[in-house]
Amino acid sequence: MIFKAGDLLKRGRRQIAKKHSGYYAYTHPNGESYKGGWKKGIKHGHGVWIQSTGEKYVGVFKEGLFSDQGTLTYPDGGIYVGRWLGGVRHGEGSYTRS
Repeated sequence: MIFKAGDLLKRGRRQIAKKHSGYYAYTHPNGESYKGGWKKGIKHGHGVWIQSTGEKYVGVFKEGLFSDQGTLTYPDGGIYVGRWLGGVRHGEGSYTRS
């Protein structure tokens, strides 16, 4: 299922209609996209999130935030591979400059 910007609810975090759970793809008009798991309208489970700036995260989301294991590629080509908790780097990980 593909969602459009009009399907978003704005309540702190971007959400797709609260009832949706499963695997969906979403592209925002600003170029941001997400393909992966959703739980009650919030990114949850494995997914791929790409910002219009070129920043890309591939990994696990929990309640809309980067969680557990994931890889974040920065627009300058730098790559962080490691653990996340509550959307921030946490525990073991490595950063490689481009």
